[in-house]
Amino acid sequence: MLVIPRGAPHGFACTSPEPGRMLTISTPAGVFEAFVADISAANNGGSEAEARAVFARHSVELL
Repeated sequence: MLVIPRGAPHGFACTSPEPGRMLTISTPAGVFEAFVADISAANNGGSEAEARAVFARHSVELL
């Protein structure tokens, strides 16, 4: 179990040669879900610029 305070920078990496699995529970409800819905829509036929705009709008940084 890992608890990350709101706004704290963090990231994840699978270091195994096998695919990893992760269960994420985030609060408040709806914030992370909104990001996932927006980035999924941008990745489904959208441009790279649209995807970058989603990351910026949700204050998410992709490294």
